[in-house]
Amino acid sequence: MNRFSLNNIHQAVPNLSCHCHYAGVKKGKRGKRDRIMNDQMFVETLIISSTFLSIAVILVMSVLFLEKNG
Repeated sequence: MNRFSLNNIHQAVPNLSCHCHYAGVKKGKRGKRDRIMNDQMFVETLIISSTFLSIAVILVMSVLFLEKNG
């Protein structure tokens, strides 16, 4: 049998819907943690941008400190 048949399509193609595991579950019964967005690309973007900004702040502060005391 072809593994990409319509019967096995849920195994062959990843599900792109983020609320598929909430089918039939009311909003009030979801846990607090489940309401938080869990988008991997957004989290990685936040990590990269916060790291970049912290390095920039450290460089600016160190230059200002060296100009003042150097």
